[in-house]
Amino acid sequence: MRNFVGILRLMSELPAWALFVGLYVVCVGVFPVGRMYFEGMPYNLSFASSVGDIFLFGIILIASDTLKSYVRSDSIVGWNFQAVLLVVCVAVSLLSWRLLPANMVMDRYHSVVVVPLLFFMLVVSAVVIYSQAASYQKVVSIMFFFVWLTFLILDSKLDLLDQQKWLTIRGLYPR
Repeated sequence: MRNFVGILRLMSELPAWALFVGLYVVCVGVFPVGRMYFEGMPYNLSFASSVGDIFLFGIILIASDTLKSYVRSDSIVGWNFQAVLLVVCVAVSLLSWRLLPANMVMDRYHSVVVVPLLFFMLVVSAVVIYSQAASYQKVVSIMFFFVWLTFLILDSKLDLLDQQKWLTIRGLYPR
């Protein structure tokens, strides 16, 4: 019997399709709907978000698969590590909430929900993959991270990190 706690338990027990769909809805799919509701226009122009996050989900799924084949009885990442990491993520979320303008609801959502959730799950996944995964899984995880990073750099070069500004400059933002 595996003795996983916290997010490891969730990652080890959820089927891959459920983990992927849950991450996709919370981290990507909500943006066009939320922006339509709050801003009057459905959009998610960021390549790092709309395409790149799928590669981050891939890293989490590799860790999930690794956990499902883990046979020892001890937990790889215990409560203490997860609790400290969670406190850091919540602190960063609260700071982001205070710093972002109130009219950017979906940008706040990204900073308060998506970034901390992915950071938390990716740090835990990195520990699992580094300590337990097969060599090819480690290589694929690193490749996936660099694909996401490439999309983030592309977003920065194309000025897509501030999507409202990008749309406004082109006369596409509805305000």
